[in-house]
Amino acid sequence: MADLVKPGQTLGTLKKSVAEEWGIGETLIVAGCGDGQAAGVGAAAVTPDVAYLNMGTAVVAGVPSAEYRYEKLFRTEAAGVPDTYVLELVQNSGAYLSGWFRRAFGKPELAGAPDPELEALAAARTPGSGGLVTMPYWGAVQSPHWDPIARGAVVGWRGTHGKGSMYRSILEGISLEMARSLRKLAESTGVELTTVRAMGGGLRSPLWRQITTDAIGPADHRLRRGGDLRAGRRGHRDGLHRRVRRRRRRHGRPEDGQVHRRDRAEHGQPRDLTTSRRRSRTGSTRICAKPMRGFTNFHAAPLTPS
Repeated sequence: MADLVKPGQTLGTLKKSVAEEWGIGETLIVAGCGDGQAAGVGAAAVTPDVAYLNMGTAVVAGVPSAEYRYEKLFRTEAAGVPDTYVLELVQNSGAYLSGWFRRAFGKPELAGAPDPELEALAAARTPGSGGLVTMPYWGAVQSPHWDPIARGAVVGWRGTHGKGSMYRSILEGISLEMARSLRKLAESTGVELTTVRAMGGGLRSPLWRQITTDAIGPADHRLRRGGDLRAGRRGHRDGLHRRVRRRRRRHGRPEDGQVHRRDRAEHGQPRDLTTSRRRSRTGSTRICAKPMRGFTNFHAAPLTPS
């Protein structure tokens, strides 16, 4: 077995025969770290209040820690910065799940590639997907349940739902699951997250970026590839509620690269949102907050089959 070394330590030089075959000169070999942890270092997520969020095949997020910690919520790994650790959240079904949907129900000629028409159809649905809720466990589940035989589910179907509703529900399920884990991670470390820095192929989807930003509940929305999803004390913990939709009706959805700011006077202190599904007298479905701890109600308008 090879000796264990710290990230950044020089291991030696590339064999001369290999270097000559590749047409390069003498090359140092340096110890690195995992791809996700390296992405976090590259995004300068090196303080406990800054998390990295890799929206790839799996959705992975983490924060650095100067001390070794462990609990069921996260996995603990050696970080890219020597003598530190990373507390990492892992959701197996990230872009894998949205890609599965496009392959199974999208246009065959795209072979699972992003579909602008499907994206637009899902973006036209109201937050909450008309009561359609996805448990995103297509590939079992790691954080926070660690269940190797877990199965995914989509519940709340009505005749008004279609593939646009399901696709949006999938993106919401992934985003809300990660938002919950990030809140629990902050509670565990005792350090409130001020910034979440995102990267990965999932950022190519403006809709997924927006849903993730809303779910995490930042004070500033930086909606650009490789940008920040900045979270602060004055932002809501969950953006899928009435006030976000009201602000969008008033100001429109931020374009790529713009910053959307919310102030304390309008939005107050952070609050969690717990939803329940009810039937009204007219037979329509609505999603509303349970009447406790000052939660804000929001309603999903009836959808046409889409």
